Amino acid sequence: MSMEFLTNQNDPECWPVQFTMEALGLKYIKVDQELSNGIFQKKSAQRIPAIRDGNFVLSESRAIATYLCNKYGSQTRNTGLYPEDVEKRGLVDMMMYIDLEARRKVLSYLNIDEVLNEGQWLNNEHLNTVKQIVSQYEKKLSEHHYIAYEELTVADFFCYVTICLLDVAKFNFKNYPHVSAWKSKIADIPFEFETVGSNIDELKKKYQKCLDALKYFDFIPNCILYSPLFL
Repeated sequence: MSMEFLTNQNDPECWPVQFTMEALGLKYIKVDQELSNGIFQKKSAQRIPAIRDGNFVLSESRAIATYLCNKYGSQTRNTGLYPEDVEKRGLVDMMMYIDLEARRKVLSYLNIDEVLNEGQWLNNEHLNTVKQIVSQYEKKLSEHHYIAYEELTVADFFCYVTICLLDVAKFNFKNYPHVSAWKSKIADIPFEFETVGSNIDELKKKYQKCLDALKYFDFIPNCILYSPLFL
């Protein structure tokens, strides 16, 4: 019986979970949040993403990813994603906790719901905070090839989503060469586009369209204000 994955492609928290599933080579059925008919709620999974693995239901993206690695990593000969060595696992956990706060700050900067639905701007006052986050990741990646240590882990999937979200606002990564190289390396993973890249591209189109509309409507009043007819 295939695992069921309750998801919403518009929710970035779902993307690294699917990335993990693909990396482990798991078979699963995607259940759209709007079509779930409450079947997951009966098992106390109140949020997306969530999975149903047999009779076991679990929510929270990081909990799901580590559960999947713990249960299926050895079966798929891919234990490296969430290593058994306690010190390496500690480094992975650390970066996942760091990214939890980083994601919150990045989303606060992007102000996605308000930009898409309420005609507001992104929160530029948080730009310096975002730059500090990217600088922190840059330092980590200058020390080793991946975000936690020298091997690809689930921490990379979560941190990658956080960093890629900045692409929707056309964040300039020019001064962060290690982050840029790492991004390119993760983007080359065969299932990256299906799990993350396509969602980022779609979100970026919508986001930039809304920002362009705001620029237009900001421009019109200024044209009227400084028109010779009003001077």
